[in-house]
Amino acid sequence: MKKEREKQAFSRKRGLLRSILGRGTLVAGILLCVNFWSMASGQEKTVSLDVKDKALREVLALIREQVDARFIYSEVEIQKAKPVTAKFEGLSLDEALKRVLEGQPFTHEIQGDIVVIKPVRQPKADKPVEKRTVKGKVTDENGQPVPGANVYLKGSTIGVPTDVDGNYSLTFDDTYTVLVASFVGYQTVEDTIGAREVVNFQLLPENESLGEVVVTGYQTISKERATGSFEKVGMEKMEMKRLDNLSTVLEGEIAGYSDGVIRGVSTMNAQQSPLYVIDGFPVENTSIDANGSITENLPVLNMEDIESITVLKDAAAASIYGARAANGVIVITTKRAKEGKTQISASATWTIHPYNYYTGHLTNSADIIALQRKWAAENPELNNGIDRAQAEADNLRNNYAWPTKGIDILLDLYTNRLSEADANAQLDELASRGFAYYDDVEKYAKRNSFYQQYYQSV
Repeated sequence: MKKEREKQAFSRKRGLLRSILGRGTLVAGILLCVNFWSMASGQEKTVSLDVKDKALREVLALIREQVDARFIYSEVEIQKAKPVTAKFEGLSLDEALKRVLEGQPFTHEIQGDIVVIKPVRQPKADKPVEKRTVKGKVTDENGQPVPGANVYLKGSTIGVPTDVDGNYSLTFDDTYTVLVASFVGYQTVEDTIGAREVVNFQLLPENESLGEVVVTGYQTISKERATGSFEKVGMEKMEMKRLDNLSTVLEGEIAGYSDGVIRGVSTMNAQQSPLYVIDGFPVENTSIDANGSITENLPVLNMEDIESITVLKDAAAASIYGARAANGVIVITTKRAKEGKTQISASATWTIHPYNYYTGHLTNSADIIALQRKWAAENPELNNGIDRAQAEADNLRNNYAWPTKGIDILLDLYTNRLSEADANAQLDELASRGFAYYDDVEKYAKRNSFYQQYYQSV
């Protein structure tokens, strides 16, 4: 019925238009024609929808069927849309698309019978980044300039080194607020920039910086600048171990160091021990015995006087000390007096070394008895009648060293002086003793050694 009424209204308006044009009223006719086609266009693109959690691509297909229009969009981009839920009737195409695309990252554009669906473009912030420049100077605890110090922005890689006079100039974004100054051997300092244009730093020495540097004997450099292979034993480790000689300190602390040799034997007859350098001076402690053999001994040092030990292992040490460093170099730095208050230190150490004899590579009594039983079973003289067995037993007891207890029992067994049951019982008892000899030595002849060490310095 509704469509029939719309057709009748359309027919009446068309007849009215012809009547007006026939009378010569052209202007009124044109206005009425525009109104007429506008109504007809609106009626053709009316959209009604009732969908819930439906894909946007499917919703656009439903709208296309109602308005007979062509839709253009990206298949990749349309997958990013959220499900659509909408219910309305009799809306124009433009209003319907606004309702459908509400809350979606898309917008639409209508060009005749073509509808373009495109992503919403996010506006770019064109706010200019403000730059600022901060200058200053880096000095040490005595007010002297520190050349080569690093000045950088905290939380970034933006930074500059100081020049020969300790000055720096740094240009950066205004988003950073903290400036940092650092140098090897000194404490790192941070400072808030604020509104200042000049920020000066004074660096104080690092109290524990000795552990961060390498002492090669003629210079002290940072770990980062050291190119050779080295290892270091600091004062803290030596205080924990409290050992009485240099060799025991290095054992287990330096990889490749064993029995006074670094990284194995490098020569057959020449000197094998490393070169020792104490406070920059090479030291040799050699001794010659009655046969003319030269022995290189460890330097005699009070362990409490040592502050650090650096072991140079590779060929880089030879570039410093020459061929004598072919076996490695052990650089020792001793404690020195420091400016300030008088310091007095004292320590006492009591060390106990429990006695221990390693038996893992020795044969126990059970293995010995098993070998002796095998020997007796394969001895042709003992297994060739009682007379030959008796002659063999007498020969072993009279002409050779007195046999062991196990052999003695086996000789009695094969000469019928012991029954097989008694012989096996005695042999089994001997086999059960394990390492009884070494256990008795430890129990009755050895004791745990201990050492006492006292040290005092002013």
